[in-house]
Amino acid sequence: MNFIPEINTLYPELSSLSLSDQAYLMIEHLIVSEQLKPGVMISEKLLCENTKLGRTPVREALMRLEREGLVEIHPRRGAMITKIELTQQMELLEVRRPLQILAAKLGAARAEPEEREVLKRFADQIRQAAANNDTQRSMAMNRTVHELEAAVAKNSMLEASLTLLQSMSRRFWFAFVKSKEETVEGANLHATLLEKMAEANVDEAEKAANNLLLFLDNITKKQIESAYSRHFSR
Repeated sequence: MNFIPEINTLYPELSSLSLSDQAYLMIEHLIVSEQLKPGVMISEKLLCENTKLGRTPVREALMRLEREGLVEIHPRRGAMITKIELTQQMELLEVRRPLQILAAKLGAARAEPEEREVLKRFADQIRQAAANNDTQRSMAMNRTVHELEAAVAKNSMLEASLTLLQSMSRRFWFAFVKSKEETVEGANLHATLLEKMAEANVDEAEKAANNLLLFLDNITKKQIESAYSRHFSR
């Protein structure tokens, strides 16, 4: 897992973070990008060697990832990467939908002028990354955009709630959305949401958020139907 050069390029802010946050970002990236596969057990020692960080920040990162549902900690054995459960993803979307719509409305109303410029810039960048089929860049941008959407809503409780959901949402997306068409469609829907928030258009931001979540619902349902079809065709 020689991911340090890659992640420093994708996340230039990495060196400015606390050691615990650095460990979290590195390990979360490995999980979301499936460099650490679901069901794999990995030791703290190996994670320390690969992140070049000590046991304390790595352990703190793993505890945070466990709260987010990405790992299961097994004392004296390490951490197991959790499997992606499609029914759990549907449950996650049920919770995420009202929170995402609320964040879109509040962000459209409360974002500062400089934040609106950043929203516009990221809308262009996520479209470009999808058009270039740059999966790693899209993954990094997706994380940053989710953080920005939550931050501009200016509600700490909403931000904390969305943060708990976003890693699992990103992992599902990059595990199951493989076609260029779906990638571009998802990026365009997300970019439209950012643009409506930047324009301070509360009603259109709400509509755009709902359209994005409907798209994710449909992707998830398609995967569930495919899984059932494979199961009963055996």
